[in-house]
Amino acid sequence: MSSTARHEGVRLAASAIFADGTTKEWSEISRDKLLKLVNKYKFRYLGTDNPSEIIQNNESIGSFYDLLPSETALVHVNLTQNGTTQLITSLFFDKGVTNSRKKLSPVKTARGIVSLIQQGVGMILEPYENETLINVGRPSGSSKGGWSQARYQRQAEEVVAREANKIKEQLDRYQVPYDEIVHSTKYGAKLARFHVFKSRSHVDQLLSNHSFYPANVKIWSPKKQLVTHTPLKPQPTTVPSRMYTHLRRLIVGIDPGMTTGVAIMNLGGKIEGVFSKKNLSKGELVTEITNYGVPILVCADVSPVPNFVSKFASTYNAEIFSPSLELSKEDKRALANQLDMTRRLDSHERDAIAAVTYAFRNYQENFSKIDQSNLGRKEKDLAKGLLVRGLSIKDSIASVNLLEEQSARIEGIKEDKDYHEKDLELIGRVSNLLEDLAVSEDIISNLRAHSGRLEAQNATLLKRVRQLDRTIQRLQDKQTRDILQTEIMQEKDRQINNLSNKLDHHKRQLSTKNQRIEDLEEMIWLSIEKGGLPVKILDKFSHDAINELRQQRGLDEGDIVLILDPTGGGPQTAANLSQVKLGFVFIEKYDMPEQAREVLYQRGIAVRHAEKYSILRSTHLGLINQQNYLQAKSDYAEYVSNRQEQEKTNKIFQTIENYKYERAKELNNQMKSYDDYELDDEDFIE
Repeated sequence: MSSTARHEGVRLAASAIFADGTTKEWSEISRDKLLKLVNKYKFRYLGTDNPSEIIQNNESIGSFYDLLPSETALVHVNLTQNGTTQLITSLFFDKGVTNSRKKLSPVKTARGIVSLIQQGVGMILEPYENETLINVGRPSGSSKGGWSQARYQRQAEEVVAREANKIKEQLDRYQVPYDEIVHSTKYGAKLARFHVFKSRSHVDQLLSNHSFYPANVKIWSPKKQLVTHTPLKPQPTTVPSRMYTHLRRLIVGIDPGMTTGVAIMNLGGKIEGVFSKKNLSKGELVTEITNYGVPILVCADVSPVPNFVSKFASTYNAEIFSPSLELSKEDKRALANQLDMTRRLDSHERDAIAAVTYAFRNYQENFSKIDQSNLGRKEKDLAKGLLVRGLSIKDSIASVNLLEEQSARIEGIKEDKDYHEKDLELIGRVSNLLEDLAVSEDIISNLRAHSGRLEAQNATLLKRVRQLDRTIQRLQDKQTRDILQTEIMQEKDRQINNLSNKLDHHKRQLSTKNQRIEDLEEMIWLSIEKGGLPVKILDKFSHDAINELRQQRGLDEGDIVLILDPTGGGPQTAANLSQVKLGFVFIEKYDMPEQAREVLYQRGIAVRHAEKYSILRSTHLGLINQQNYLQAKSDYAEYVSNRQEQEKTNKIFQTIENYKYERAKELNNQMKSYDDYELDDEDFIE
């Protein structure tokens, strides 16, 4: 895969070789389509000469790996072992892909990358540890439903135990190393954890044909703190020429589990470090231990030793120690309490300290004898390492003394026929042990070298970041000035708008007040010149409003009332209003409920809509002139007359209907039924 530009929506060129040997090329393909192809065909390798072409700005290599199938690896073809990159054109020329160092088209570049991968050229980028965690939990999204709480809990725990056993059987069938942690309960388990020491792709392949529904099963690999790279084609390893280094020898105690506790002790019995971490992977632990030295003895507080401890020890070719009988909680607590710790330990750290302390006590007496020798501090540590690997105290000290002699002299001793065979055997054993130590320490050296390369890359990146920061700062200063000018103008516009809105509001208030003044002047004129009648204003047709009006301005017999909103009340409200016989009730806009209106009618209180009678009003008081009031009374009298006439007509009609009904009933009772007659034979006509 190759690209000519680095920007959002970049178009890529790609070349692929499928499982059946066929090939296909794309001159332009989007990143999304590329990912769909990779997930569809599950290619073994996805190669590139520049990972930033397919990894977006907000992505890491780890998050990009999450978009790929578990069996697909990302290969950086022009990345070298020491972390530098080589020009892709030069690499093509060196590997015989092209005959010149000229720049190729994107399609030819993609074709060349495929050729390099076939030759085993390139580095596999590894953001994840080569181990897998499997969590088996209760069914997600389920609820108790109609079950009782106890039944729901029992069935959920049975599901976890059943599906965890399926996973365990599959791992055992293929002899995959793993550690298992199960939180057992009376009916099954509430949580199960498997720490599998194989890659995610290997585990996915083992479990691909199995369904664990309805259990909540989560499978993932821990991310490395730093992305590492390994050659696409394994390189031959060589044993270092040095026999021992200055690295500090350590004893490491481990308590693996959901949360892993680690205790680090030097060969003098001093605790160098204690920590615990949830979901700690072997790779993360190796990286952390590198800061302290090289382990020669790895300890556990249980027997048999968990697989996590064994796998970690094998990384350094270290010896493993565990008690013949599992330590009790009291023993662990007593061992941990003997150390003067500056902080409170959690249970995992306490168990790790107990394991490393118990192991040190097993070797303490022999270590003390080596300390009494004339060796230097570093040589004593080396002798203790040989002691841990199985040599006796005498042989360990003698081996270190032999190392200080010249290699030529050692070879001469080997060739000397008079030299004792036991000494020759000792020299051979020491050489083998020291080679093992050198390989273990070379791992640490490589890790530190890689860490140094990363630090150098970080320094370069930080320098580039500082340059970008300065550029951004200059741009931000200009942008800040522009923004400030814009904000000042916007603030002035907002102030002008606010003042304009306030002015409009004051104008509306002034207009309203002027209108009210005009209304009041007209009311006064009507009251003086034309004998206007006062009207009391009732805002709402409710008990509270009526009682408030009665208390503040009074409700007396013959008063005229204007109800602004007559919709809220019923018969009880009308009864409250008609405690005294009002002169007239006007209503605005809406109609009064029929039941309330009927109560007022029965009590002789007139009700009419106010629109046609020109009632002038202020907030609490209104005015109606005599002529309009008399017209309203006349209209209501006409309404009453028409209603009474209608009621009289209805009553007459009902009386007639009742008479008809009773008369028909009498006639039906007088009529005989033919079924009651009896006929004689002579009544029949022959």
